[in-house]
Order: sequence, then structure tokens, then C-alpha cells
Amino acid sequence: RTLAKVIIDHAHITIGHFRLQKISEYVWWWFWWPKIDYNIKCFCVTCGTCQTTRPHNHLQQGMLHSLSIP
Repeated sequence: RTLAKVIIDHAHITIGHFRLQKISEYVWWWFWWPKIDYNIKCFCVTCGTCQTTRPHNHLQQGMLHSLSIP
């Protein structure tokens, strides 16, 4: 593992499965390297928990309706 991945993983554990922006702010406070935002985004996109617990940004679907039998 690279040092960048270790740092991001530690921040991810410390901050929790919050938004990408929160983790980026935490890492930026302590570290900087080229492509830091890209590395953080890639890490968060591959985290299953982040993907399943993040708020949905789409409209709620309507109610289901039964189909009539022809």
C-alpha cells in the first residue's frame, strides 16, 4: 500500500463514512500531494459502506400500482 492510501484510510476510519468533502478537508488539513482529490475520490467510490449509506440525490419514486390482467 502506498502512503497516500494509508493516510486516506486512516482519515476515512477517523471521520467515518461521511461525504467526500469532509474526508478531503481532514486530509488537506494535515497533508498535501499531487492528485490528492483524485485519490480521495477513488477511495470513497470503492468503499461499499459509503456507497450504500450516502444520501440519495434523486426524487423519491412514486407508489407501485398493480397491473390489470387483460
